[in-house]
This record gives sequence, structure tokens and C-alpha cells, in this order.
Amino acid sequence: MQINAGLFILLPVVLQQTSSARTDKIIYGLLNGHVQISPSLSGSFQEVIWHFGVNKVAEWDSLTNKPDYYPPFKGRTHLEKNATLSIENLTEKDSGGYTVDMHINEKVQTQQFTIEVIRPVSKPNITAKCNETQCSLSCEGDSTVREYSWSINGRVGSWSNTAERLLIWRNESLEYVCKVRNPKSEEESEPF
Repeated sequence: MQINAGLFILLPVVLQQTSSARTDKIIYGLLNGHVQISPSLSGSFQEVIWHFGVNKVAEWDSLTNKPDYYPPFKGRTHLEKNATLSIENLTEKDSGGYTVDMHINEKVQTQQFTIEVIRPVSKPNITAKCNETQCSLSCEGDSTVREYSWSINGRVGSWSNTAERLLIWRNESLEYVCKVRNPKSEEESEPF
């Protein structure tokens, strides 16, 4: 019985250490745009190595005091002296996990990031399906839409990922505008 109690006490400690080691941060970038990834690790580093999956993206060695870049990122990346990595001309293939290894005081410190390359949202359209008393307005956008909002006579509502439809009374003569957004762009419909 004492062994089992010890396991129950030890298990949360192990789980806590495992979960705290993961430091993923999601960074969104627009297709053909750029992103900057800035590690929050501190200290004077001897070497910085950025990876995309298992492949090297860029590295900085304090002995040579210059960065080296690797395909397919060569020519569209920039590694600054503070270890910030910039990637230009983003493609959908750039989406995924990035890791930075920083050699600080003879120890390797690691931080992980996830880049998600997304397309800008397109202008939405409002369509209506009506019965004798009510209309259901639908905000139709593309697949990159993450959130919707409605503006009624200029009064803007809150954002929601489930507000694609709005139920109104048929005899109302108000102006409706649908707004859509994702983490990097926003558009609105023509008034309805």
C-alpha cells in the first residue's frame, strides 16, 4: 500500500516536469508574407541553431560572428544577433514546428515554436433564407475564417467562431454587415 501511495505522489511530479518542458508558441503568418520568431531565452550565447523539424534553417556561431543559412530557407531568412529568426515569402510548406537551440554558458537551452501559414480571408457575402415571419442570414466566407461578427445599424457585436448565422424578424428594416477574420486578416461584407 505504501508503494502505491508513493507512485501516486511521484506521478504528478513527473507529469508536471514533462508538461512544463514544452514551450510551444503558435505564430501565424500570411501566405507570401513574413514572420519573426524571437526566443525568450536569456544570456550571452556561444551558438544558436534553428531547426525546422530535423533540418537546419540557420545557425550563428559567435566565433565567426556571422550566420549560415540552409535550403530551402536560404535567401529568405535572416538571423539577428539576438537570435531572432525572420522568414520572408512564406509558403504553406513553412507551416510546422521550429526549434531553437541556444548554447548559453556551456548549456544548451531549447525553445519550440509552431508556425501556421494561412491565407488572408476573402470578402464574405450575406445570404438569406426566409419564411413568413423570420429570416436566417448566413455569413458565407472561405475556409480560412476563424471568427464571425455582425454589425446591426452600425452597432458591432462580439466575435465568435459560431456566429455564422443570424436570425432576424422579416419585417425589420435594419442594415446588417457580416465581418470575418482569422489571426492575420479581417474583411466585411457589403451591407444587407
